[in-house]
Amino acid sequence: MVIATMCGEPAYMRRCGAGRDDGMVELAFLVLSETVESRTGSGGQAQPVIVNPLTMIQPKYIPGQFSFAITGGVRYDHVNDISEGVSLSISDPNGAVISSGPPMPPPEDPSGEKSIGLVFSIIATNIDMASAGRYTVTARVGDSELGHLDILVKERGEA
Repeated sequence: MVIATMCGEPAYMRRCGAGRDDGMVELAFLVLSETVESRTGSGGQAQPVIVNPLTMIQPKYIPGQFSFAITGGVRYDHVNDISEGVSLSISDPNGAVISSGPPMPPPEDPSGEKSIGLVFSIIATNIDMASAGRYTVTARVGDSELGHLDILVKERGEA
């Protein structure tokens, strides 16, 4: 059973965009993993390497502080009209935001126009998880939700 989902489907099976009528920004994917590393790809650009993709977080004891990585991809349809960046937040099972970060602005391409895509990775460090349950990573542009990734957190050995 796949627990980590995006927009109600297993994250590896479905790409979706949500929350925007203008079609300008679309969430391509979100992936939960143990960590992410950077390597230099062809052309000298840094590329994320997802290490140990996870379907849930299963520590020995809860509550606690836990670290994990989120890698995502966003597509921009009208690159000249983009001014808002993508931000992520993490909510507990009750819906309270327990961690959030500033918006990641769309990257500039060499011609000076906004790029049509953004792949990002964050390492969430020492996130307080007070109870077992379903936590949610939400991707937003401004006040519009692009999509989310549900993460089941349960103690090792728990049924």
